[in-house]
Amino acid sequence: MKGRPVSGRDVLPQAMEAMHIAKTAQELRQAQAVALPLLLELSLPQTARALGVCPTWVCVLRRRFAKVVKGGSPADTAARRSAASESEYRAGTGVSGTVPGSGKYR
Repeated sequence: MKGRPVSGRDVLPQAMEAMHIAKTAQELRQAQAVALPLLLELSLPQTARALGVCPTWVCVLRRRFAKVVKGGSPADTAARRSAASESEYRAGTGVSGTVPGSGKYR
């Protein structure tokens, strides 16, 4: 039994280009998450195995890629957190310890 059709055909050309110009493993993985199911007719679990991530993460990568291509921004929690100041981070979490990536103990 075949699952539902894979979306993303509208951003496939951009995904193909992104695979060629990717500078990080994350950028490459995101483009591959779009291209592999469409070009090789892989299921999401098969794509996840090929990329070394879980099927849920494949869906997240595909949605983020499509959103960025269509003019949105990837609301990435890690990027927001790294852009926040240490005090904003501390206030938002209420947890003591080190701030990820800062090497500072609070």
